[in-house]
Amino acid sequence: GFVVVYFLNILTLRASYHQYLGFRNFILGRSQAGIAEFEKALSLWSPYHWNFARDYAAQLLQAYFYSPGAVPDEDALRAIKEMEKVRDEHPLDAYHHYALINLYNEIASIDPEKFLAAAEREAEIALKLSPQRQEAYFYLAKTKTLRGRKEEALEILRRTVELNPKAPDVHFYYGAVAFSLGDNETGYKEIKTALDMGRRFINFYESRVAADFMADAGHLEEAVWLYKKTLELQPHDLEAEIKLGVTYFISGENDLAREMFLEAGKRFDYKTSPAYGQLQPIFQALGLDL
Repeated sequence: GFVVVYFLNILTLRASYHQYLGFRNFILGRSQAGIAEFEKALSLWSPYHWNFARDYAAQLLQAYFYSPGAVPDEDALRAIKEMEKVRDEHPLDAYHHYALINLYNEIASIDPEKFLAAAEREAEIALKLSPQRQEAYFYLAKTKTLRGRKEEALEILRRTVELNPKAPDVHFYYGAVAFSLGDNETGYKEIKTALDMGRRFINFYESRVAADFMADAGHLEEAVWLYKKTLELQPHDLEAEIKLGVTYFISGENDLAREMFLEAGKRFDYKTSPAYGQLQPIFQALGLDL
């Protein structure tokens, strides 16, 4: 008995080590090395194999969604299959069903109809098993957004906020969808709530989009902060620099506007931009020859 327990523990420790290396490589941007380490972990038998498969799918598909090109389609599809095996082995665990809603959303670009329909099926099962599960509603709202059904997504998010008003992610996404539908009042209130609760950005695209919404709605102070946050997450992002320059100009901060436009102009020829006609009057007002 001691020999059996020792053998099982060694295999689990080895799998855990490869899993750790997999996470580490993804954090360092070495996605292929990360995939290789996760696959080594999955190749070892362990009573916790389902847990390794679940983490593998979550990490790999998050990278697939947020870092286009970092993970090949075939690797993403293999990760989905691993997670589907976990679901089939634990069919009464609501977690695996609502986790798959999000994973299908992240892989939907490969085959939108197939994977978004699969996400909706998983949502139905997850909510039967756990009717008050906020995460299932949240991920389903993303599915509806990807289908272009933003009104449905907005209503789902409204109910999701009521389930747990202390979840900043839900407030943030609720605000983003509201802004996209022209409800600037709700959009501002919800995104501001998320930021006040300390919601962290997954990547610079999130902060930049939020900044665009704030700027378009006339909330210039928040827009400036969000564009600055974008540049912290992605230094020298041209779009954020130029939009921050425009926001400074509208706010009357002409010196800061000049600084941003000149900085971006070191790496970009404004005259090649389709937006040059809109920017040129601003440059002239600032005395810039760009």
